[in-house]
Amino acid sequence: MSSLDIDHLAHVLEIDEDGVIDSDMHLPMVNPSEVLPPIKVPDDDIQQLKNDAEYARDNLVELAEITKTVLAGAIKLAQTSERAREWEVVGGIIEKMTNVNLQIIDVHKKRVEIETKLEPEQPPQVVNNNTVAFVGTTAELLKKFREDAGLE
Repeated sequence: MSSLDIDHLAHVLEIDEDGVIDSDMHLPMVNPSEVLPPIKVPDDDIQQLKNDAEYARDNLVELAEITKTVLAGAIKLAQTSERAREWEVVGGIIEKMTNVNLQIIDVHKKRVEIETKLEPEQPPQVVNNNTVAFVGTTAELLKKFREDAGLE
């Protein structure tokens, strides 16, 4: 590292030739362990969400059971009449039944997704980096740079 580089580094770090940091420089103090508390969702809202999701699921399951009964009747009717229109109706009922089953799964996915968003998050863990390459002040580091460059 050349003398020019070291002097530039000292200027950027606002350190004078004696290794003293410029007193006009005001750095904010930051406490890394200070974390904002998570937003707490009222338990009533969480319970209401669970109740609504369960209600929607129960309705869809009941609708699926009714659709099964209707499908069985439509198949019997289509088999006895052997007309194309009845088989078309059977196909429509099967499609509706498939949609209801997909909606049941969708309600479950949405409930899980929302509940995981509402759960209080764990505060981030403080990571300690124990691989220190240099321990000392900036002035000592600059002095070491100068010594390594053969300038002192």
